[in-house]
Amino acid sequence: MLGNYIYYDTMILEYEQNENYGKVLLNKLNS
Repeated sequence: MLGNYIYYDTMILEYEQNENYGKVLLNKLNS
């Protein structure tokens, strides 16, 4: 779980300019 969180968090940082994409990744984390 923690490994996946770090993985998605890194992607969110890379795509932080695209808020909607970051929200999609967060939704994947929560599902």
